Amino acid sequence: MVHGSSLVVQSSGRRSTPVQLSCGAALGRRLSPAFFAATGRLFADAVRSDHVGIGLDPPREGVIAYHLAKSGTDSDMPKAHLALQLSEAVAAGKLSWDDAMQAAEDDASRLRLLDLASSVRIPFQQYIDDSRVKASSWGALCGVGSSLT
Repeated sequence: MVHGSSLVVQSSGRRSTPVQLSCGAALGRRLSPAFFAATGRLFADAVRSDHVGIGLDPPREGVIAYHLAKSGTDSDMPKAHLALQLSEAVAAGKLSWDDAMQAAEDDASRLRLLDLASSVRIPFQQYIDDSRVKASSWGALCGVGSSLT
């Protein structure tokens, strides 16, 4: 696709001859429909993944409990189902933050728990044909990447 990208300039009813791009790809819906469709598909796949975004305002009690329980293991992919169960138990008052953080098996899952408990989260963002992904741990970011391949 990159080698096949070309660009034409149109102005005042006149059109230039196509120019082959020697480096990179023409971006945008009109300049490169195939590239635009491919990046749109990647974004749609990412949105359907189990990524929750990054929480901006986690509860103070949860942050304190995280720092007491953290182990430096945020490179593992978070256990999404476990984090969701723990989040629901904390919200229902069935589990304390300290117990929930101890029950989470790694820091990526603990950080996911804080993201789920936040009232404001930054999800995937798309600016024309550039995507931005925010993740609270290296493992969560790797999980998003693996869902796109």
